[in-house]
Amino acid sequence: MASLAPPALVFDRFVLDRADQRLVGPDGPVHLGRKAYRVLDLLVQNPGRLVTKDELFDKAWDGAIVTESSVTSAIKELRRALGDDSHQPRFIESVYGRGYRFVAHVGEADLPQSAVLPLSRAPLAGGLGRRGVLVGAAAAAIAAGGSALWYAVGQRDKSPSGGGSAERVAVLPLANVSDDAGQQYFADGITEELRDRLARLTRFEVAARTSSNAAQKQGLDAKAIGRELGVAYLIEGSVRRSGDLVRVSATLVDARTGFQRWTQTYDRKIDDVFAIQSEIAQAVTGEVLGRLGGSDVRALARSATVNPDAFDAYAKGRALFDLSADEATYRAALAAFDRAVTLDAGYAAAWSQRARVLAVLANQYAPAKELPRTYAEGLASARKAVALAPASAEAHAALAYLLVSGKLDFAAAARSYQRAYALGTNNADILIPYGAFAVRVGRERDALSALDRAVLLDPLNPRSHFGRGYVLSALRRWDEALPPFRKALALSPKMTTVHGAIAVTELMRGRTAEARAEFEREPAEFVKSTGLAIVDAKLGRRAAAQAALDRLIAESGDAVAYQRAQVLAQWGDRDGAFKALDLALRIGDSGLGALRVDPLLDPLRGDPRFVRLLSRLGLSR
Repeated sequence: MASLAPPALVFDRFVLDRADQRLVGPDGPVHLGRKAYRVLDLLVQNPGRLVTKDELFDKAWDGAIVTESSVTSAIKELRRALGDDSHQPRFIESVYGRGYRFVAHVGEADLPQSAVLPLSRAPLAGGLGRRGVLVGAAAAAIAAGGSALWYAVGQRDKSPSGGGSAERVAVLPLANVSDDAGQQYFADGITEELRDRLARLTRFEVAARTSSNAAQKQGLDAKAIGRELGVAYLIEGSVRRSGDLVRVSATLVDARTGFQRWTQTYDRKIDDVFAIQSEIAQAVTGEVLGRLGGSDVRALARSATVNPDAFDAYAKGRALFDLSADEATYRAALAAFDRAVTLDAGYAAAWSQRARVLAVLANQYAPAKELPRTYAEGLASARKAVALAPASAEAHAALAYLLVSGKLDFAAAARSYQRAYALGTNNADILIPYGAFAVRVGRERDALSALDRAVLLDPLNPRSHFGRGYVLSALRRWDEALPPFRKALALSPKMTTVHGAIAVTELMRGRTAEARAEFEREPAEFVKSTGLAIVDAKLGRRAAAQAALDRLIAESGDAVAYQRAQVLAQWGDRDGAFKALDLALRIGDSGLGALRVDPLLDPLRGDPRFVRLLSRLGLSR
């Protein structure tokens, strides 16, 4: 067993990663000043206890002479970061004249030592790869996306009753009511497993995590959530885990009336957690659909694994993966998936998730010399997942993504994406990368249709809107691309790469100053550096442009060969751009997947060398 790093402290949906001295929230790392972090660290280590101002002066300021206003400023910064209210505190309570008390429950979430690496640059939200990032981000969404909105077949509309025969249900996140706040991952894992089981019945349409979670966070009542998601029924409940015992409470609510239809509490040993999931699914479907046939019962009883420890590791890996925080978090997720497949070598979902996290590590963090090995390991995991679960759309999509990113094999990827699309027509996490890939290989109509449908099915998912904006920008429909990009930001203000995408769109519209302002707002540093190198040159700031390119190369070296080509093409240095593209081809830079549609490379399109490169990659149609 791996040795343990210093613990991460968990409260609500935040993680205080004490190894790297940072706070991670639902949308990724939360910026805190050094003193504010030290104050938070001291408070979270002492939940429920009054921490006096003298203690804060002594430990957060190392005994330096400071005024009370310094403490007050740090507390204000923390409340802003946590979304806390001083009058009705959920986290930090003021004790007048004396100090502060942390009132939320705190638990520990230990990370394997293999996960503790030097803090790297922040990753791109949704697994959007650094290679080809300015115009190719949406195609990488499969690498780290969440679950799609709908798992079923047939057209959808927004009315709960709909026009078809299927019943629509949303499984809201089950609340973790364990004494240990760190068990939220386990509750989330049971929630996702329930969704998966219910989705196996063709008479159900199941709303999945992204939009379901978003609707619940809005604090709406049952009827309002039903209208928002277009569902007739809601499943809500809680999970309490204590040692080898687990209690799951579940309630079925009619979203049209707001009344409960069914409720039940299950107390079992942890080894029986799969039976609980099956019983809840059967009870819900029986209540909604009436008598179930034998095939339905068998479908609901089927488990992805029968090993509770493997399920626990998988759920922990998914929770870490969904944080989309940084390299250390992704490596912790990889360690969890490694444990899951070690405990159950036939666990297809764990192999698929392992492939996805390896794709993220390769695409965002691996130096050029490590790319072949990391991609090969990811490909092997994806192929294993497909072999174990040939009807899994997610497994085929993961394989398709790795075939492009790791091998630049567009023909093989097209076959895998087509299979994924056939199996997951109503899965937004399939539609998004499928649409991005389709537009890159010249199937514009298919691409736009897929992303239009992703937005229809998953309206509260920022990646759906971002993907649609990407396809529209690839089609050079600049004015139409801006609204979906801005919608993605409205849904997820901290989402990375979106400001960069808006900046490229503004640049193509001839609004260079506006493009520069958007690049300045982009939180992903290498996206910002690439963009500033382009726009500063256009604005006559040649020294600043060169400095931005130098920063980019100093940080990532050959791994950003494709970005160098973008910059040099926009500078008018065609020979330098082709030299960078040749390097990108030699090292297998996945940014080349965007070559056919990348507007930043438009200055090269009339050159015979560009035509030959497209042909060599199989992108010349």
